[in-house]
Amino acid sequence: MDKKKTQTIITVAGIATIVAALIIICVLGVVVKRGNIQRSVKYGTATMKYVDKNEAAVSPMRPMDDDEALQSLNYFAFQVKSKEKGTQFIYFDPISGNTLDKKYVKTALTVFDGKKETIVGYPKMIEDFDNYVPEYGYQIYKSDIDPNVEYRFRAWIDIGPDPKEVANKVFKVKIKVYGAA
Repeated sequence: MDKKKTQTIITVAGIATIVAALIIICVLGVVVKRGNIQRSVKYGTATMKYVDKNEAAVSPMRPMDDDEALQSLNYFAFQVKSKEKGTQFIYFDPISGNTLDKKYVKTALTVFDGKKETIVGYPKMIEDFDNYVPEYGYQIYKSDIDPNVEYRFRAWIDIGPDPKEVANKVFKVKIKVYGAA
């Protein structure tokens, strides 16, 4: 046999072996199932509507104890409406230009269902929050989205500071709500 025919036979045999191996792998892949569940990612849009009912309710701020502050009608009320079910994250973020030091400010979040008000973000000094996230703020609450409730954010000066330290000072926050469907 000459050298050219031998090379041709070896090449054809090599290609035939590779094709046969691929066919066997494909057949085994169809017949033998690994037990894994195929997962797919679906993209959607969750639209959340912010309804502002009482924009200026957190002022005037004055020293109060927790009980008085939680009974106060000075609060920032809002609702979160969504057509999608999912989780919401509620943050508050102090804005620039505040003249009152955050070490004097206490916050709380309540949920009002039309009949009863429940504390969900317990009274806490802002300086005691350890979860500040830049561009989001301090996370005060995480829950399933419930369009049937009203959230009430309260901020007040805690009892104790020297009146000169807190008199005629301003402290404002932005409420931010993010959702994950």
